Amino acid sequence: MTQHVKFECHVAIPEEQGFDNVASLLSELLSLNFQYEDSGRFEEVPAYTAEVGCLEFVLFGIPGGELDSEGGDTENFYLELYDRGIDDTDSELFLSDVLDGEKIDQFDIVNGVYDISAFVVKKLSKGSKLMCSTI
Repeated sequence: MTQHVKFECHVAIPEEQGFDNVASLLSELLSLNFQYEDSGRFEEVPAYTAEVGCLEFVLFGIPGGELDSEGGDTENFYLELYDRGIDDTDSELFLSDVLDGEKIDQFDIVNGVYDISAFVVKKLSKGSKLMCSTI
């Protein structure tokens, strides 16, 4: 029996280009449709979300819209991936594009989870001047 591998992604993106602009760039570069999340789901943190199959990307803004005057981590937006754990064709096609032909090495799967952060950073860096990094 094959175990479903859950995917995760944790990427920091500097806030210099603006929240709305970063969401637009992500939509373009990842071929997703990031929509502003205004339901209150994330409470005081602004967010954009995009779904493909069982995968949901969330771009988190800066809490309360204020920067940390001491230069802390709040100067970054954060892109996270939530995998609902259901195999589907849309997710598989998207992941195939992000992984850019790389095969998943069984040794890189930890506790049934495969982190695609480095692949997302590579894809974003290739198509823009976003200076993002894995967390």
